[in-house]
Amino acid sequence: MIGDGINDAGALMQSDIGIVISEDSNNFTPACDAILGAEAFGFSA
Repeated sequence: MIGDGINDAGALMQSDIGIVISEDSNNFTPACDAILGAEAFGFSA
């Protein structure tokens, strides 16, 4: 499962491997296995 972590935390927790692309890693750490920094992909708020 790959998501933004905002509205898919449940799916990330249920998946075998969960990956989030996020600007704020503190909110998603328990729900996923890997957190990719949004800035590395050219995303910013």
